[in-house]
Amino acid sequence: MKDIVSIILTAKDIEDFIARCLMSLVNQTYKNLEIVVVDDGSSDKTLEIINNFMAKDKRIKLYCSNSSNKQIARNMGLKNASGDYVYVIDGDDELPLNAVEEFLKTLKEKDVDAVFGSVLQIFPDKIRKERYSPKEGYYFTKDKQNMIDFLAFINSGEFVSKMLVKKEKIDCTFQENILLWDNNLFILRVLKNIEKFYCKDILVYYYYYRQRSNSSMVTLLNKNMFLQTKLACPYYLEIAKELFPNDKEMWFHICSIIFIVLSADIRLAILENKYLD
Repeated sequence: MKDIVSIILTAKDIEDFIARCLMSLVNQTYKNLEIVVVDDGSSDKTLEIINNFMAKDKRIKLYCSNSSNKQIARNMGLKNASGDYVYVIDGDDELPLNAVEEFLKTLKEKDVDAVFGSVLQIFPDKIRKERYSPKEGYYFTKDKQNMIDFLAFINSGEFVSKMLVKKEKIDCTFQENILLWDNNLFILRVLKNIEKFYCKDILVYYYYYRQRSNSSMVTLLNKNMFLQTKLACPYYLEIAKELFPNDKEMWFHICSIIFIVLSADIRLAILENKYLD
């Protein structure tokens, strides 16, 4: 039997986007999928749209959460995923139709436990686009220079959706008490269990940059982004010490992810006129 890939996505009040996302999943060239959808208390037509898709495609499994916390919703998805591989995405984004096939092909050809690909960030005008691509090759989690190169890639954006990983290597969850910087923290926690992984410049994700007035990033940029940064730092330091015991230089490199991504998010918010007083 072919390997099952569990795609986990969360959704909350995204009635204008969820159909686009689900269409890109059900039409993947790789068909042996388990599509785990966690609705996090939607009050619009999001849930209705998901149910319509589920009635037509038995690979879709729906779970409901009312946590208003994406990390809790994602952890519910992880708990209920039964596939051999895991791919975590957001319900308002989209996959290239060959994303899963190319991901899995690379993982098997390179004989690794995880593979990372490229993300295309699309801005609201649909004209401005930025591609985030890794330096192609094998990476060894205990190799200092390898990991410095890899950190430069994940510093380019907080995209957990650039990773396909064997489910057996996931013994962690998303950190539920921090609202920012959780994606890269999850990636690092997964890599703790992996000796080597592979990065390839294959497009695996379309990230639609979208800022609502009540989004977590807008709110946190204006109210308590420094509190969130303070909350996240100990978790990054903890995983840094597990990956590189007694190497304070690497502790610095890993913890600096927070501040580099923070500066990029502030830049985007300013460019989009969303940095409020």
